[in-house]
Amino acid sequence: MSKVEKLREKFGDRIRESLGAGEGNTATLVEHPTRNKRYEATKKAKGYYDIRLQDIAADPQHREEFNPDEIEQLAASLNADGLIAPIVVRWDQGRSKYIIIAGERRYRAARLCGWERITCDIKADDISEGEIAELQLAENHARKDLNPIELAGAFQDVIDKNGYTVRDLAKRVGVNETTVTRYVRLLGLPEDVKKKVANGKIPIGIAREAARLNGEKEQRSFIEKALRDGLSATDAQKVASGKKATPKKKRKKKSAPAAQVFKTEHGDVTLQLNAVKNPSYDHLAAMLEEALEEVQHRIKNRVRL
Repeated sequence: MSKVEKLREKFGDRIRESLGAGEGNTATLVEHPTRNKRYEATKKAKGYYDIRLQDIAADPQHREEFNPDEIEQLAASLNADGLIAPIVVRWDQGRSKYIIIAGERRYRAARLCGWERITCDIKADDISEGEIAELQLAENHARKDLNPIELAGAFQDVIDKNGYTVRDLAKRVGVNETTVTRYVRLLGLPEDVKKKVANGKIPIGIAREAARLNGEKEQRSFIEKALRDGLSATDAQKVASGKKATPKKKRKKKSAPAAQVFKTEHGDVTLQLNAVKNPSYDHLAAMLEEALEEVQHRIKNRVRL
């Protein structure tokens, strides 16, 4: 008797009885209360699920702005190459929807493509807010999807929801503690300034140094001066620390000596002296001698033109 047959003999009667077949009753299968909604029209393959887009919803995440042009480019990529990595979702019983944890850009691009389904990695129902925040940060940070203000907010969100210190987060993300501190400090800037930092109108280096200063008035004054004077990130750091910025030196453009053209019966010979400050005919003669040696060498070795 095979192993399968032994199991059937051992448990078969119990299974039939549990389904109501023991006393002439009709077997009745009772569905899990959420099963119909949760797994309706899903397809499982290789550990992931293909889920209908209409069954997926997005919640506010660390990434706040989505560039339409980037979504269109991603949609074109999806049409050409398919989905490289599944989006990450969790099941929300109250909303009867799968909520996106990571991959909203791919989700939006898939909708733009007109897809009906997208491959998903479903996380456990009991995943905590702290774990969700950390997953979102890990994915966005790895893909460099966040602008400086969004990244600062993501750092602070993970710290708050997980009770981390700056050192804890730095180790988990794999960055320097100072980097985390500098980004989080950006959140103390005025709202309109943060918007300009997010869209690149204020360089991140200047914004970081402004964030070190106390008070909105001082921060605005510093940014205005830094932009007006065209300060580099290094100079901005010096000014914020009370040191003098290094004045910019105007570089003199070096003009190359004019090319010298010599006409011969077989054509023109052009000589350009690039490495000599004050060229003379002696230099031209030396160049011609070197060139002649090279030509004779090629003739000797039968090098074709």
